[in-house]
Amino acid sequence: MSVRNGTSSSQKPPEHHPRNAAETKKRILIAARTLFSQDIYKNVGTRSIAAAAGVNITLINRYFGSKKKLFNEVVHSMGHSVLSSHGEQNLAREVMTELLAEDDNPRKEKLRLLLLSAMDPEVSDVVSEYFLRQKERRARFMKGDDRDTRAFLGLASLVGISLSFFLLPEENRSQLDKNAIVRHFTKSLEELYSKETEPDLQD
Repeated sequence: MSVRNGTSSSQKPPEHHPRNAAETKKRILIAARTLFSQDIYKNVGTRSIAAAAGVNITLINRYFGSKKKLFNEVVHSMGHSVLSSHGEQNLAREVMTELLAEDDNPRKEKLRLLLLSAMDPEVSDVVSEYFLRQKERRARFMKGDDRDTRAFLGLASLVGISLSFFLLPEENRSQLDKNAIVRHFTKSLEELYSKETEPDLQD
């Protein structure tokens, strides 16, 4: 058995499968999104992200520049587009239904990611900017001088109910009527999106 350059003739070097830049970036984004949804921002290292994506760690800096820029791109790749107020309300109801589901899904992963990183001083601005975009998107489908307030209330209701649901022990969650929660949420959305509704927020 001959040995050449430290490799025996019976042992071939590992094959490298070339990937284009778009595929590599997608693999990194998917891995980063998963890991950021499982732990706080400062505990997720670029080395772990690279390993989960199956790429060399240097590619993270090449394609994203830094860990924060990668996090920013992960967050801003999670948006939705809607075409009407009716579509927006349907989407919000769909989101709430999935957030209350027992099985894991991308919407729950997204909320975990945002909540885990919201208080980190390095990326709290990224999370804040994301929520601001979500509020402004909702406000576009509302009318009235108070539309920003009503858009905020709709978003706060979605996040607050979901977070409260997550905080309950599993055995207590099972006692809740999730359909009733969705119905209540839907009713509140209808009031917030109504042209005639201008809630008086004064004490």
